[in-house]
This record gives sequence, C-alpha cells and structure tokens, in this order.
Amino acid sequence: RMHNVVFERNVATNAETIVTISDYDELDVRNNLFVGKSQAVSPRIKIGKPGYDTKPNRNVRILGNTFLLAGSSSGVNSVIGMYN
Repeated sequence: RMHNVVFERNVATNAETIVTISDYDELDVRNNLFVGKSQAVSPRIKIGKPGYDTKPNRNVRILGNTFLLAGSSSGVNSVIGMYN
C-alpha cells in the first residue's frame, strides 16, 4: 500500500493508459499534462485494477490536470475509468 503520494507537474504522452491507481492512501494527481494516443479506447486514468482483487483507495484527488486526447475510431475514448 502506498501512502501520501503526489504526482505533479508531469507531461505524459503517447500512452493508452497513463496512470493506474490501486492501493493508495492519500494520493494527489495534479497539474499534469496528459496527451493520449489517437486510437486508444481504454481510460487514460484507471482507478482500481480490472480483474484483480485490490484494497480500496482512500482520499484520491485528481485536480487541475489537462488532457489532450484525439478521438477514437471505435469504442469509448474516456478519461477516467473506475473499477472494483
């Protein structure tokens, strides 16, 4: 389990899933620039891990981020996916 983590002022480019959040207490994801792949259909930020038994997240804050995402030719081009 991770505690008191800050992911701030980063530039993440060309990733289908940019951040996966699982088993955190006190996590801030803030003031980042996320640039997504043009054909990606999965969420850019995943909260929880699909198909895995994980502990719940607590006090996760996603604030002041910028997402530059091109449209997808098929499926849903979402920003945040929540699992578990």
